[in-house]
Amino acid sequence: MKTRPNGNKRVLVVGAGFSGLAAAYYLVKSGFDVEVLEMLLGPGGLVGTARVEHGIAETGANGILNSRLLEDLFHDVGCPMVGARREAKARFIFRGGRPRSVPRALTLPEIATVAGFALRRRFGRRSVSPSAPGRCAP
Repeated sequence: MKTRPNGNKRVLVVGAGFSGLAAAYYLVKSGFDVEVLEMLLGPGGLVGTARVEHGIAETGANGILNSRLLEDLFHDVGCPMVGARREAKARFIFRGGRPRSVPRALTLPEIATVAGFALRRRFGRRSVSPSAPGRCAP
């Protein structure tokens, strides 16, 4: 971090994925002069959409846990939050160039990781909870 002649602190954020952009957003809100560097042609990081022979596929996480902080961020930047459709229950992982249904596509250690996450989510403490229903677009 460097201080500019005008007194603003300058911060360089490396990576324009969701985390980098969120960090840059909060730094700007705190009065920092921020520059974001991305090695790819556009923002998005691991989160993105690709067209494949089988249709549209998400290249990263297709969901983010909701919280008031996330809702405020989306509201401030004018980006509507879109919830998952209830009919979108089928889940596939691309391995070996073709889609494999979940959970058959997962290895035993991957299943254990998912189960651990689900248990922590269900019984763990939540530091920030979403606002009242209806704030997110369906």
